[in-house]
Amino acid sequence: MKRIVLCIAVFISALCVNAQSKLQEADFVGNVRVLNADSTTINIDKLATQVKSKATGSKMWLGVGSTKSFIEVPGKASSIVFEKDTPMKLVVRGSDNNLDPTSVVSIFQYIIKGGDRRAVFGKINNLFGNTESGLKKISFEGKKFGKNSYIIEFTVSEPGEYGVMVKNPTLENESSNIVVYSFSVR
Repeated sequence: MKRIVLCIAVFISALCVNAQSKLQEADFVGNVRVLNADSTTINIDKLATQVKSKATGSKMWLGVGSTKSFIEVPGKASSIVFEKDTPMKLVVRGSDNNLDPTSVVSIFQYIIKGGDRRAVFGKINNLFGNTESGLKKISFEGKKFGKNSYIIEFTVSEPGEYGVMVKNPTLENESSNIVVYSFSVR
């Protein structure tokens, strides 16, 4: 009888260890993966981009017009598609998870411009000095996971194209090469 109880206890322990080992932190800072209900993860589109600026107004040399800073991602849509109003979870690897995740992770909606997706970070009116943010950010809840990661939970109710950026506080200048993870909501 003792052997049967011992065998059952060992079997249950092995199942628990296996279930916990499915979900692991990503290898590199900045990686973003979708967390499925069964604790497995899948990759989402990862794209390298750069911040661009564009001046508008025919009289820029007189100080009239405005300047926009944005990133542009090629293609109208991501290959990863989610249904609207479905709770989503992401596993995001940070440099550590001691910071508030809202200061490290940004989830935003793209604007479709021509054949590309664009996210406008800011617009400055050169004549009046007014500034405004063009990002339509998605709110989320985040909690610590492992030594350096976060689990990010959110729901998107508006169909469209979305991006995720992870800031790395250890880098001095991230604007030269920005990595964006993208997905679609239908």
